[in-house]
Amino acid sequence: MDLAFIRYLSRRERLDARQRDRLTEFARHGHTPLGSIALSCALMTPEQIDAVLTRQPLTQERFGEAAVRLGYLHEAQVEALLAVQRFRRLTGVVEGVAILGVASLPRTLESLARFLLESDDGVVGGVGNPREERRGF
Repeated sequence: MDLAFIRYLSRRERLDARQRDRLTEFARHGHTPLGSIALSCALMTPEQIDAVLTRQPLTQERFGEAAVRLGYLHEAQVEALLAVQRFRRLTGVVEGVAILGVASLPRTLESLARFLLESDDGVVGGVGNPREERRGF
């Protein structure tokens, strides 16, 4: 989804290849692990996160899948956490636009709002790109 937003910005702001590459890096740095988000929202304890991380290599489950199987989270909570995770990556792109001076922050926030409202794979309503974010949890 963050790459789709960068493409959207490219058309709107006429970004060159270097600017697109830099914004992609900002998006990657905006990635926050699901466990960190769950911890910051007080949905899981550090011990529960450790239990999930210990289980993952053995079962090949995504973090959210393992957390649900262990009874630490409900599927609806995982969906909400994934929506927050996707939104944080988008805000990483917005930060990059501001830092690189590509466009003003108000204009970029307006672009983000339009992108979310127009996009079939926006985070509005917790919908995400199935190929990117919804492989399991």
